[in-house]
This record gives sequence, C-alpha cells and structure tokens, in this order.
Amino acid sequence: MSKLPSAALLLLLAVVPLGCAGDDATMGSVVVHDLRLVRDGTAYPELSGYLVNETTERVASADVGVVLYDDDNLPMSEPARLVVRDVAPGDSARFRKKLDVDARGARVDYIIAN
Repeated sequence: MSKLPSAALLLLLAVVPLGCAGDDATMGSVVVHDLRLVRDGTAYPELSGYLVNETTERVASADVGVVLYDDDNLPMSEPARLVVRDVAPGDSARFRKKLDVDARGARVDYIIAN
C-alpha cells in the first residue's frame, strides 16, 4: 500500500472541519422568556416578557409576533406584534404591550432579529 493515500486522507480530515465551522455554532439565539398576560383591573390585559440576546452580536431590533388565544384556547385573528430595540450581547430587555383584545393565553410565534 502506498503512503500517499494515507497522507492525503489525514490532510483531508484535518482541513474539512475548518470548512464546516460556521457562525451558527457560536452565535446562540434570541429568545423570549417569562411571557405573560398581566391583568390590572382594566378591560384588556398587558403582554409582557423579556427578549434575551444569547448571541455574540448586538440586536439592533427584533420583531416579535405573539399568537393570542381566546376563552376556548383558539387562536385569535392576527398575532400581536411588537418591536424590541438595542439589546447588547448576553443582555435582555423587558417589553410591555397593552392589548386591545381580551386574550386568555399567549405563545411566541416568531422572532426576527436584525
């Protein structure tokens, strides 16, 4: 057997992992924690939570969509949308949004971070 194929195989095994390493491995994610519907005696609740930046880069803005549910646990028409701005890497930002519907439940539908 020739040593050339073995040497080429070792070189290939050493180089391929370098080409596979991408930003996603170190970036983390942007998530919502502690999503709540807060009732303060008014007709409609307030949506609140924390946007957590688990990435290594500043989030200039994040669009968050939240599906709201009615008394029968059925989704209401359109998701509530809100924008959270300027969240440093490893930091979080609290958000609040007064709703104009009588939602009984909430779930994050999407987060688009810029």
